[in-house]
Amino acid sequence: MKLKDYLDLIGAILITVGLLLNWMQMRADHERARREKAVEYILSWARNVDRRGTLARKLVETFSFEQCKSLINQEAFEVGRPKAVLVEGIFGEMPEERDGKYQLDLSKSAELRWMVVSYLNNLEAIISGWRHHVADRQIIAEQFKFLVSPSNGHFILEEFRKAAGLDNYPAIEEFAKERKEEYDSASRPKPRRKVA
Repeated sequence: MKLKDYLDLIGAILITVGLLLNWMQMRADHERARREKAVEYILSWARNVDRRGTLARKLVETFSFEQCKSLINQEAFEVGRPKAVLVEGIFGEMPEERDGKYQLDLSKSAELRWMVVSYLNNLEAIISGWRHHVADRQIIAEQFKFLVSPSNGHFILEEFRKAAGLDNYPAIEEFAKERKEEYDSASRPKPRRKVA
């Protein structure tokens, strides 16, 4: 081989190494950007979530499908005493009592619906980043897994989402389903290995 051939070969190797290093750097930058996006989402969530919205989520999480339908339609409906206490926490006053049931009137129903829809819309925006791999999936899952708790009956307002139509919140539906599957697999007893 001539000196020129050696120099061409060395040049090709250096270009290949440079391209490989550039690709590795771009990949690392992309992963860092996904982690940064996840942190931005979490910070945005922390800034937007408030006491009333959290109480609204806790309250509506206990509603039946029929109550959720009434809420979606902004209709008046009845709640029991434990739920009425949450209503008081949200609105600052106990709902009107009739025959041992508490009446959630039209205006409170409409405002509660707005709070829950806003809560779900904010969460859907964040979980969409998880679903489409825009934000780091592990970070989002770690920070929001508390919203799915089979032992507490929390499934990210599942009855409300069903009443509204599950296709309205596809990212939340996928996230909740994945968290439930994780919970189910973790709570199943592990098969014992036979010892020889």
